[in-house]
Amino acid sequence: MLRKIRAAQAFMVVFLTAGQGLAADLLVCDCSGDRIVRYVDTLPASSESIAGGSLNCPLELTFGPDGNLYATSFYSGSVLRFDGTSGEFLDEFVSAGSGGLSQPWGLTFGPDGNLYVTSSGNERVLRYDGGTGAFLSIFASVGLVSPSTCLFGPDGNLYVADRATDEIRRFNGASGDPLGVFLDAGTNLETFVYGPDGNIYVTGTSSADVRRYDGNTGASIDVFIPSGRGGLSDPRGIAFGPNENVYVSDANSNKILRYRSDTGIFLGTFVEGIDGYGMVFSPPGAVSQPTILLTLGSTVLSIQAADPLDVAGQLLNGATLSTVHIFAWICRPDGSVVDIRPESFRGVRAIPPYLSLSIQKRLGLAGEGLLTNPGNYVLGTRVIGAATGGLLSQTFNSFEVAQ
Repeated sequence: MLRKIRAAQAFMVVFLTAGQGLAADLLVCDCSGDRIVRYVDTLPASSESIAGGSLNCPLELTFGPDGNLYATSFYSGSVLRFDGTSGEFLDEFVSAGSGGLSQPWGLTFGPDGNLYVTSSGNERVLRYDGGTGAFLSIFASVGLVSPSTCLFGPDGNLYVADRATDEIRRFNGASGDPLGVFLDAGTNLETFVYGPDGNIYVTGTSSADVRRYDGNTGASIDVFIPSGRGGLSDPRGIAFGPNENVYVSDANSNKILRYRSDTGIFLGTFVEGIDGYGMVFSPPGAVSQPTILLTLGSTVLSIQAADPLDVAGQLLNGATLSTVHIFAWICRPDGSVVDIRPESFRGVRAIPPYLSLSIQKRLGLAGEGLLTNPGNYVLGTRVIGAATGGLLSQTFNSFEVAQ
């Protein structure tokens, strides 16, 4: 099959299923704008606003077990629910004042499926039914003064940041019993997150940096992103993306800055004009991705995929097609790998509503016999910055060639 492409068999169409691509939506709380901003496929030019109900200064957000998006509304004193895919407002999941809720800040779903919300106005963590939003109990309060972010750790316990004491306190994940101070950040602690390495990353407003702590012991490791790097001066929200980057919002400049998640090296300004408190990436399956279409001709392979390009044909951080290297390869059923080395680009165009791109790459002689045998194939693509050598995107997509 396709040993030699004949005129009557000028092209072949294969439908690919979305594989281990790195595309994901970044959702950011914009407190001053009373909205949540979603950047589709983590593209600065593809923002859309999510608002509705009594949303008034959202501070943190999370995806629930049902795939929907939940956000705290600080000034209205409630927790709102939005459709996890469309962003449509669904309901007030936890009503204002329920169980004594006052100035809600952080929220997380526990291993038991229930929702835990920090009530910063009265120094406690409240627990609600994860299915109905009904108040269940005051889960934790000992030692808390101004609780913000709360997360369940890998050990099943609940960790709560306190903006007044600059501490992260630990509570038994089942009973809420206090287990003491896990770490003292020694700075105006704003929020924290677990990194892909299992360690804890803390944003500090007075120190204007991001600090790293051992996720098991709470011991200080280092200053991961020092003050001033990339213009960092008032860090608030932080989120690790699926693209080997970490995003930090800066309230002083109203920017979201992008760094390498392994080294903390500054990569560039992601977007401007948003205060960006809480940030979260959409979970796997929550991003709308098109079926990827592969068309093989005698010399041209056309790939419609979610490469990190916006509608203007610009790569993330302002890079253009002339400042990146794009690599593609196909792994065949027998385990052999064929490199697709593009000689030129025949065009780039947007494919709404996915903000994906159709990239045509000339194959030359590599096109002959590329899909020789029936079976399962894997198409890989990688986009690398020409100047820095940094990885901007990497995707793997499987497809099948029939007999």
